[in-house]
Amino acid sequence: PKSDNAWRNLALCYKEKTDYKKALESIDKAVNLDPEDLSHRYYQGEIYLLLGDVSVSSGAFEKALELALKEIEKEKSSDNYSNAAWIALTRLR
Repeated sequence: PKSDNAWRNLALCYKEKTDYKKALESIDKAVNLDPEDLSHRYYQGEIYLLLGDVSVSSGAFEKALELALKEIEKEKSSDNYSNAAWIALTRLR
């Protein structure tokens, strides 16, 4: 598929089936299509962690946090600042 969300959803299906290798292949494709998507980076970190690669997992989680902070900063300038953290966290689902 050409849809990053389709690849992410496929990755989550593989993760549920505990096929972490295929889950990683799928989430990597999602990240390549949209490297600025917070949820892609979060799930990438989660899958690497499940595979036992803590250092790569940490990098993916750091990138997810960086993207979440960017979203919060964008929200600061709007009337929705009080919901900014919630908005960033719900994007992980």
